[in-house]
Amino acid sequence: MSKVRLFSILVAVFAATVMLSANPVEFCTGSTVNGYASGNTWATGGISVTSAPGGPECKTQSSTIPGVDVSGLGVSGKTGGEIDNGETVTLDFGGSVNLESFEIIVFYNGPEFGDPAEKGYLDVWFAAGGSPVTYWFQADAPPAETTLTTNLGGTHLNFSPMTEDNAGGFRFNNPFGSSNVTKLRYTAENNPNGTNNSDYALKSVTYTAGAEEQVPEPATFALMGLGLLAVGVLKRRRA
Repeated sequence: MSKVRLFSILVAVFAATVMLSANPVEFCTGSTVNGYASGNTWATGGISVTSAPGGPECKTQSSTIPGVDVSGLGVSGKTGGEIDNGETVTLDFGGSVNLESFEIIVFYNGPEFGDPAEKGYLDVWFAAGGSPVTYWFQADAPPAETTLTTNLGGTHLNFSPMTEDNAGGFRFNNPFGSSNVTKLRYTAENNPNGTNNSDYALKSVTYTAGAEEQVPEPATFALMGLGLLAVGVLKRRRA
């Protein structure tokens, strides 16, 4: 194997790794909706975002870390800056992506403001096709820091509890494994008493664009490169 050919292979491997790097997207900076101009649909971070029935609005909440605030995206209307029952935030990736994580904030555990433990829903369009699949996540009643139960895969973490009434901030890691998605729709449960008591805000998503199913990790690419290098060295010695 020539040095030029080996170098070309390693460059290709590096390029593939760069192409498949994760893309983190924050939807709000303080009270500003990132990428928003007007209407109910806008683009940010390579995602087409739609809020319904109202326009987008950000909500900022202090965390348990002094001086650190977090912001999330909701819908203007029932409770400004939150996704209430009957409201949706839809993310259209415009193609197949692997969702590495998403984060929500101000997810209350009840019974603050007379609320029950809240429940959010996530409708998912998978790249493999078929009808959307609905997942849920529900805030558990006290202890002091909000925890939750969910039928999503992967893991979830209370990354920074909000200071007001134990409203948690959660990160959902690798919720669909290696299964790619094309679109997500966030909404909340319509509680029977009719109040706006099941709500939260969408802080961020992190995704890999153009990823194929079962994509090797960057470490795998590195090992492939080292293996190719070793083969080249052995062939040179034999020559």
